[in-house]
Amino acid sequence: MGTNSTRVIATARRRIAVARFGRLYVNALLGCFGIALCCIPLLWWYPKQTEAILIGALIAPPIVAAMIAGLFFRRPTAPDGARVVDRAAGTKDLFLSLTELERANAGFGPLVVASAEQASANANVVKALPFDPRRGLVKGVTAALIVVGATLLAPMWDPFGKITQAKAAEEKKEELAQRREAQTSRLEELKREAPEAENSQQIERLTKELSNFFRKTDPTQVKKNARQLAMQQKKFSDEWRARAEKKLAEKMRREQGTQKIGRGQQDEMLRKMSDELKKGKTESLQKELSEMKKELERLTRDKDSMDPVEKEQTLQKLRRRMERMEQLARESGAQQVADMMKKASEQLSAQAEQGMNSEELAALAEEMELSGMEFESLAQSIRDLESLEESLKAMQMAKKLNSAEKLDGGSCEGCSSMADYAKRYAEMLAKMGKGNGNGGDGDGMGGRGQGRGGIAAEDDSVETDYTPENSKSALLAGKLLLSLKTKGEGRENAAVVNYDEQIEAVRDGVSEAILKEQVPPGYHDDIRKYFDTLSVPTGANTDVGYE
Repeated sequence: MGTNSTRVIATARRRIAVARFGRLYVNALLGCFGIALCCIPLLWWYPKQTEAILIGALIAPPIVAAMIAGLFFRRPTAPDGARVVDRAAGTKDLFLSLTELERANAGFGPLVVASAEQASANANVVKALPFDPRRGLVKGVTAALIVVGATLLAPMWDPFGKITQAKAAEEKKEELAQRREAQTSRLEELKREAPEAENSQQIERLTKELSNFFRKTDPTQVKKNARQLAMQQKKFSDEWRARAEKKLAEKMRREQGTQKIGRGQQDEMLRKMSDELKKGKTESLQKELSEMKKELERLTRDKDSMDPVEKEQTLQKLRRRMERMEQLARESGAQQVADMMKKASEQLSAQAEQGMNSEELAALAEEMELSGMEFESLAQSIRDLESLEESLKAMQMAKKLNSAEKLDGGSCEGCSSMADYAKRYAEMLAKMGKGNGNGGDGDGMGGRGQGRGGIAAEDDSVETDYTPENSKSALLAGKLLLSLKTKGEGRENAAVVNYDEQIEAVRDGVSEAILKEQVPPGYHDDIRKYFDTLSVPTGANTDVGYE
């Protein structure tokens, strides 16, 4: 076989192979896309497999079609190529005869080879076997677009409602994962703050600094002590004011946003936990939360083996406990815990109706631990406020001792807390006659009465945070006593009755006025005592005449 004829036949065979494989691939691709189109509605019955179905409908057909085309593909033979060349050159089986020479072993072989070599120059194989891939490409792309459109439109049509249910379950799962992640982050944050400690790190630092100052005081350094006391008092007053303002804001929010529940409607356990929390203690509360966590863990572990009646009773008890904790949290200002308990109670109700979910029960158990830490943090903030008030009272008494040159750090060597300093300073003031008594003979700067002291040891050069200002407060009720008027002859003792009523109203508003005006704790007792001593002067003329 000559060189030119061999090359032409090989070219024809390659074009036949490409055309043959292309036809097989396009036909297989159309068939696979048709099957994929029929499989897309399966997502209406199996919405959880939606992603797998859609990916399979788009990716699988090209791959499967290639495998099918390769499976059924047959390589073209030399006679197949020779027939194409004969058609291209216009020869009648010349090239086909050329391919048969080896088997026929005919004597005219050289003549056939020579003729084929001459005719191969005029053979246009491309024209004889035209190959245009655009038709097959258009068919494949059209089928792919139809499937893509179906994959986009099918999920929008939910004839059985299962897609909606699957979406809701997926959203719930994502929400649960986000909630657990937030709980873990908050729990780690609370653990770093160490709410189980007596006081927060900030208050411990301030108290330690003040205690060190008290131990180093020198009774002869009055001005220096006064400056240091003013600085310390400013720090503690600012800290107390910030916390008291937050406490007042929480109180107003609770009064405006929640309905108060009378104590008569609370059970004994709730009353006990509330009273302990007000004192900065959480023993009963932590015990209750620990028991709730254990019940939730037991439900998670034994939900499949538990008796249905027992399971329902356990869920009901847990819901009642959570409602109790929600009430306690709202009354104490722990809004985050209250919302957490409300949502947990709603989830338990849903669990009873829809079935138990282990992941949700585990998340609820984690919420009990987080709630315990939140309550512990709240109790610590209450203890912090008490420590600040105790420190401010101690500094108030220290100022009096410093004025009398009696503030000596060595006088309280065994003092380890602000309560110890306050107790010791109170004893020292009592010996000096500077206590809060009802009067009598004192050494000056004492209670009411005839004193024997001279001018108080004061230093006007000391800078303080005192700001003179006039503000309207609950004490305005007292000013109205001077404008009582009437016409005609009044009832006997009418002014006394009216006076007592208004004094009682003022007394009721004193505590709230103190908090709203952010009066430092050192002045609380004196203010309350003043209003407690208000009364109608003995022998006063209470008759009301004509105007």
